[in-house]
Amino acid sequence: MSANVSEMIRNSLAMNGFFMNLERARNYTEATEDVFPSWVSGNERKLLQGSSSIRAHLVVAKDGSGHFKTVQAAIDAAARRRIKSRFVIHVKKGVYKENIEVDKFNDNIMLIGDGMRNTIITGARSVQDGFTTYSSATAGVGGVNDTNETT
Repeated sequence: MSANVSEMIRNSLAMNGFFMNLERARNYTEATEDVFPSWVSGNERKLLQGSSSIRAHLVVAKDGSGHFKTVQAAIDAAARRRIKSRFVIHVKKGVYKENIEVDKFNDNIMLIGDGMRNTIITGARSVQDGFTTYSSATAGVGGVNDTNETT
């Protein structure tokens, strides 16, 4: 009888191992094939993947070859648009030393650079210079914070 119990336990463990491996394989396939949630549209997937077929509405370039030389100027121009659909700003290669602020009503903006090591937006605000932790970030949302200051 103990041989039957041992065989049943062995078979149960083997089946359990099979199903666990099957589940791992399914999760891996889902993670690699469908990186984006279902609510992200095909066009938005192309934007997030950096598809070269997506055209930017505005271009920022330090050398003056774009519409603007600063990211903040492009964001401010985007605030004046009439249609509030996705607005793409291409920030060309370079180091942009500026703290950018996006008004809370200037939504649906996407910044696309020329690569993580090529397009850098950096700021130099710190608490030591009198800025709050909130307002020292390189990118922030404009509006009124909890101390009633306009940020």
